[in-house]
Amino acid sequence: MSLAHRVSGELLGIPDFDVHADQAWKGLDFGQLWGVMMGEGLRFEAEGHPEVVIDPATQVQEGLLNMDHTPCRLPRFEASQLTDVNKGLWELHGQDAAQLVQLNLRPRDPAMDVREEWVAIDFGTSSTVVAVATPSGGKELLRVGARDFNARVETKHYENPTVLEFLDLAAFLNIWNQQVYRPALDWDWVKAAHEALEDFRNDARNPRTVNSVMLYLKRWVLESERVKSRLIDQRHGFEYELAPLEELHPVRGQALRPRGEATLDVIELYAWYLGMAINTRSRGLHLKYAMTFPVKYTQEVRNKILAAFSRGLQRSLPATLALNSAVMNEFDVREVATEPMAYAVAVLPTLDVSPTQEGVPYAVFDFGGGTTDFDFGLWRKPTQEELVEDGAEGVFERLGAGGDPYLGGENLLALLAYQVFQDNLTEIYAKKLVFTKPASEPLFPGSEAVVDQSSLAQANTAMLMHELRPLLERPEAYSNKKLTMDMRNREGAEVKTDLKLDINVLQDLIGERVNRGVEGFLSEMKAAFEEDHPDMIHILLAGNASRGRWVREAFMTDDEAWMERTRRYFGDEAPEFVVHFAVGADDAQPYAPNCKTAVALGALDLVPGQAYLQKDRLRAHSQGDAPFRYFVGPVVQSKLQPVLKPGETYHAWHEFGIVREGVFRLAWSSSPRARGGMGIGDGELRVRNINFPGAGKGYRCFGRVVAAGAIELAAAASREAFDTQGAGVTTQLVLDVSG
Repeated sequence: MSLAHRVSGELLGIPDFDVHADQAWKGLDFGQLWGVMMGEGLRFEAEGHPEVVIDPATQVQEGLLNMDHTPCRLPRFEASQLTDVNKGLWELHGQDAAQLVQLNLRPRDPAMDVREEWVAIDFGTSSTVVAVATPSGGKELLRVGARDFNARVETKHYENPTVLEFLDLAAFLNIWNQQVYRPALDWDWVKAAHEALEDFRNDARNPRTVNSVMLYLKRWVLESERVKSRLIDQRHGFEYELAPLEELHPVRGQALRPRGEATLDVIELYAWYLGMAINTRSRGLHLKYAMTFPVKYTQEVRNKILAAFSRGLQRSLPATLALNSAVMNEFDVREVATEPMAYAVAVLPTLDVSPTQEGVPYAVFDFGGGTTDFDFGLWRKPTQEELVEDGAEGVFERLGAGGDPYLGGENLLALLAYQVFQDNLTEIYAKKLVFTKPASEPLFPGSEAVVDQSSLAQANTAMLMHELRPLLERPEAYSNKKLTMDMRNREGAEVKTDLKLDINVLQDLIGERVNRGVEGFLSEMKAAFEEDHPDMIHILLAGNASRGRWVREAFMTDDEAWMERTRRYFGDEAPEFVVHFAVGADDAQPYAPNCKTAVALGALDLVPGQAYLQKDRLRAHSQGDAPFRYFVGPVVQSKLQPVLKPGETYHAWHEFGIVREGVFRLAWSSSPRARGGMGIGDGELRVRNINFPGAGKGYRCFGRVVAAGAIELAAAASREAFDTQGAGVTTQLVLDVSG
């Protein structure tokens, strides 16, 4: 057994001292010397410092008792963990038995603690929820990164912030890159989840703190290909540039190896913290993990996240288990459902609703931290074939999907911050401040002097978003009309800044943006149920942001504004809408599904062996990939005229329109507002000129879907020529609405 320890006066706060050993010990290295001294009950005494005594046995015991507490603040072990015949340490399994007896330490075979139950992970923009199946068939929720695991449990603790805080990057990377399984990290180097977010909120006006905290890990996955992200630790100002997320899956049954100087994967790191909270001494070791994803994530993005979680979760297992290939062949991290589907599976059975043979129509409005997802489907009884061949007791059949990529709690805060900055441009220009622009919003005259994507701009925006959060979450109690903050100017100098707030303008902005999202929801709902014409649709409001005042008001079905909206999309024969408002956390029933935890809990009902069956009409159109997610077409009369729509069948060619002088003007948007057309200049629209150098007069442009976010374009003299001669030279275009 290798016991590596350092004895240094620096660690003890006194000058360095030497260890004097007799000649019999001269051939021993320090680890061996430490072990002999423990076995013989000896200790160190510092020469010239009689008050300093180091007892190796005590030092080793303290290190072992804090083995899980030091890196991730799991509870410190009781002393019996080291010696009890029914406990012991996984890390000591396979070590020299005689030496362990001499040291009075108890090993434990980790294979004894492997559990077959599934773990479900809802990896969210703002927070992540982890649900675990119990041996009795029940479900539990887990806390990650809590400041005190012995404190009274509150239901909100199960919403684990998707946050990392970097305090000492160099020290962290030195261990993380060399030690694969359960690396000996220190919570004072990197923190995660609750405590990381608490540190940020307690010091959110400090740019150094802001730059050291990653608040939007999930959003970073989508942006990492086009936006450079740089970590700056708090303690030393050490800078580290992140590389885009890669798809690096572990090899089934094989142990991971150190990657040396490989680029840090922050998703893998966050997954490791989750894994450490899941795979504890008291709970056991899990090998099967189920994940959910937003509706519009491409398969490529999903695979990258699954790969990162596979590595991070596997690294939370003991090395002595990872070397057991027979056991590790069972290790599995897989996608089981979209987030709205899992939500419906968890919530519908708890309502006064029962499935029918035709199916109960439902629509999910999932208002999350990053985006808002729409999902439309039927909850029905199984057909005879589904009952006999699949053993299904219920079927959730997806008819359509959509979403608003710019409507989310954090996006609303960014929108509010952008408005406040614009309302205070005189102060901003005078102080030479910079800030960021939300992707959905247009630039304004003079914005080139104050808008950019620098770390200073991001820090200023993040600080203001933090100050505005109470306006979004507790509007009735918010009365600030002015904020005084220390921000950073273009030179990096700290400057005191006074920002005036017009509360009415900001609240109206929130209401207008939420109502726009509800309009898109109804538009997509109409399209999804076009063939079914249901008499009643159950609307499920999901996500913490759905509990806000503006969403509740927008879904009041007896309000004239609601009735006017539904008539606009469904006419005078609109179905009856039954709205099930988002349910908050209940400390009396901590494991009951609520607006945030239902996704993870529902995912456990969709893992292999469960009685619910999923059907997906959209996936049939997209060959198993994510559904196409854009409205695409020509610009006609200064508006996008969509030809391709979300959910469009892959690889089917469509005629877009005339090519003018070798150029075709193409427009696209992911906003549901684009279904009925969208005017150029809208912040959620993108327009591009596509060149066809060989296209003569009268040529037509044709396009088809090739991926969830990509199309292929070609030009031909006519439809007949295109059908007979083929596409010829084509242009592939990856669609993007960032800006």
